[in-house]
Amino acid sequence: AILPAPSVPQVAVAMWSVEEFVRLHHHGNVGAAGAMAVLSTGCYATSAVLQEQEASRQAVAARLIRQLVHRPRWWLAVAASASGAALHIVALTLGPLSVVQPLGALTLVLALPLGARCGVRRVSGAQWRAAVAVATGLTAVLAVAPHRARQIQPATLGLPLATGVIAAVVVTLIVISTRIPMPGAPVARASAAGVCFGFASGMARVAAIGAAPFAAAAALAGISAVVGFALSQMAYRKGGLGAPLATLILIDPLVAVLIGEIG
Repeated sequence: AILPAPSVPQVAVAMWSVEEFVRLHHHGNVGAAGAMAVLSTGCYATSAVLQEQEASRQAVAARLIRQLVHRPRWWLAVAASASGAALHIVALTLGPLSVVQPLGALTLVLALPLGARCGVRRVSGAQWRAAVAVATGLTAVLAVAPHRARQIQPATLGLPLATGVIAAVVVTLIVISTRIPMPGAPVARASAAGVCFGFASGMARVAAIGAAPFAAAAALAGISAVVGFALSQMAYRKGGLGAPLATLILIDPLVAVLIGEIG
């Protein structure tokens, strides 16, 4: 059978769709990027609450990850994190790091009431004030952030140097966490995790826009995310939800935006 030829309106719509996709990919769309980033924070908030609940129930720190892999709820946290990461990568392909990363601060705002509901515990006034401060700071950051994605040139990106610096910072923070008492140790581990997550976001952005060899940038993003996830479990085990999550939210966007600016 001979299929009917497409009409002029159909051809016009198809051409507009292709052109719109190319425009979004190359020039970005801040509104779409923001929407994807907000959905991502919902996934991350759910994951953080589940991680903290499961990690805090494990008694032996040396076998923490081995114990967690046998917990179904922990795998739900992993799935939520993976979903959040996928949405985050989409957001990074549509908008600049300086807009996408600060929206991650909403994770704390969402995680507090969610953690209270799941853990049958109240959110204190101090915690709510901290969440309001985070939201206020987020509004200020977004007000001054550039609303166009900067084109990163491959020649200016020093992957080996950036990787070496990040690795040195993470190792230093891990060593510090083993030598300081509570409650500083979980915060140091959360700081190391935040550095890893920020580096992963920066490398995901670099890979998505083709500013460096895709395989190298994607591998660095994946490895850094896995290391950060493991470190965050150690932070949540003794540090609870509030302080480690707040530290992650503070460090992650700073490192990611720095990586973007270096690029």
